[in-house]
Amino acid sequence: DGRSRERTDLLTPCDDPALWQPSRDPSGGTPGAPNSLSIPLADATPPRVTPWSAPGPSQVLLSFDGPLDSASASTPANYSLTYPSGITLPPLLATLVGTTRVELRLPAPLDSQRGTTLVMQNLADCPGNVLSQALELQLMRLRAPRPGELLLNDLLARPTVGGRRYVE
Repeated sequence: DGRSRERTDLLTPCDDPALWQPSRDPSGGTPGAPNSLSIPLADATPPRVTPWSAPGPSQVLLSFDGPLDSASASTPANYSLTYPSGITLPPLLATLVGTTRVELRLPAPLDSQRGTTLVMQNLADCPGNVLSQALELQLMRLRAPRPGELLLNDLLARPTVGGRRYVE
């Protein structure tokens, strides 16, 4: 492979590391000439939320299945939070972390008893696929268990024959 890296898709608007490949030019690179590779990013699917977490009472970290467009991901107006009281507010801040995660700073802490609804709209991924409809998540910050409460965090539902069975 070449000594330099080339962008394989010049039309995709954001900087996804997957868009960079080693040059295949025999000289090791193509400065001042067309790149030796031209591979359009084949993706027609809008972004989807994979896992999310609440590292703090007023913070949510969303993970997505692919790189996001930084402008849409960092726009607080593309997110709204409806708290159990019925009040709907945008986050104070939306920050793209890397290319696939968004950190939201919330105007009020998540409730540990009732859910807060997060609605996302107008989010786009690197190739420009935009959510066709609003995406809704129910968020809740779990409270620490009280002494004597039973907390199950793992259950092996279908153990293999002769294998171990457990509950954590």
